[in-house]
Amino acid sequence: MQKLNALCQRGLRSFQGDAVFRRILSNSSWLLGANVISSICGLAQGILLARALGVEQYGTLGIITSFTAVMGQAFDSRSWETSIKFITQFWAQGDERRALAVIKLCYLVDIVTALVAFGLAWTLAGWAARAFLYDPAYTSSIRIYAFVLLCGWSGGTTALLRIFNRFDLLAKISAGMSALSLAGMVLVLFVWGLGLNGVLWVYVLLAVLSLGIDLYLAAYFLRSRFAVCWHEAQLGHLAGHRREIGRFLLSTNLTALLKIVQNNAPILALGYWSTPVQVGYYKLAQGFASNLGRVYGPIFQTIYPELSSLWAQRNVGQIRFVLRNLVIAVLPMGLTAVVVSAFWGAKLIQIIAGDEYLPAALPLVILVLVHAIVACTIWMGPLLLAAGKANKQTLAVAIGSAVMLTALALGTSRWGAIGASMAYLSFYVGWGGIGGVYVWQMLRERRE
Repeated sequence: MQKLNALCQRGLRSFQGDAVFRRILSNSSWLLGANVISSICGLAQGILLARALGVEQYGTLGIITSFTAVMGQAFDSRSWETSIKFITQFWAQGDERRALAVIKLCYLVDIVTALVAFGLAWTLAGWAARAFLYDPAYTSSIRIYAFVLLCGWSGGTTALLRIFNRFDLLAKISAGMSALSLAGMVLVLFVWGLGLNGVLWVYVLLAVLSLGIDLYLAAYFLRSRFAVCWHEAQLGHLAGHRREIGRFLLSTNLTALLKIVQNNAPILALGYWSTPVQVGYYKLAQGFASNLGRVYGPIFQTIYPELSSLWAQRNVGQIRFVLRNLVIAVLPMGLTAVVVSAFWGAKLIQIIAGDEYLPAALPLVILVLVHAIVACTIWMGPLLLAAGKANKQTLAVAIGSAVMLTALALGTSRWGAIGASMAYLSFYVGWGGIGGVYVWQMLRERRE
């Protein structure tokens, strides 16, 4: 306990002594507050939807939104990561035309991928209705929700808000949209009685509103922060950087695809090699452990712009200082969560879910350990991106995914949810090992 207290005191002194670190924590606190509000609204909305729609229609809604989300994720270029990397790079060089050209390029990429995702979802709607819902009448419902994909091209705005440290606006928009969504569901379900399609149209209208807000904010920042006019920044200004930017975009897209595998493979493997009961144990443990991610998750969004700026300035010493203090700050939280889950996790499961879910206690400890590791290494991906090593991040994620899939094939049939949890842990062993080597090498090369 004395060592833990010493770590906390050291972390507190770091908060007070470094402007970059204080800014990261301040920005993260805004997003954490928004996460709390969104979680409360999401919980209330989920209860209302489940009660109003009934089990069958609620399940149908889940399939429609999941199918469409996969279409969007498959073509997600994560252009905001590219925008942050290259805008900060050109901004540090005083080259506003190229910085604006990057924004223009990323908007164009987002529009194209949104159109492709929408077209694919629209085309496959009939097949999805027959394959997953066993009723072609739901084709129109899937096509209604597919319009959400057409509004998913605001990555440039997200990047601008993060670069200019307006995480307060990001948080307020997120919390506000969650509240509006809850209010919309109350209206369509309990006032107007519009049922499933009414719920889908609420999602579509909120996506349109969100896009409108994002475009307004983008226009504001482009006018107020850049001396160069929008039309003066041509894509031709990126000549000489196109291959680098193209590889970065491709790598981040491949990483997003691999993340789909990482997040969904354990449950699918349990369903294939084990039993639905084991899936239930894993889902419960995963749901409990994921709450830790809501605490440290905002750090990923706030630290990336800071690391990109510091890397562009070649300030390796400051980068090391920030990373060291970040680990010192989150390590006590991770250790505490692991200890709590190990000693009181079973009791918590017993109180909340009942005795039948007690076998989920050990998977819970393992998954909490995973989140503790992620919290302490949350900076690794952003630093690789900041350094322009998106291909290295993709390779590390691919190796971690291969390790996890091997562990799932070997462990889930014998150990069920415990085996799936260990396999999920093995992903971060593979990813962290390879990613850590890359980070050590590039920091040494940058310093030299």
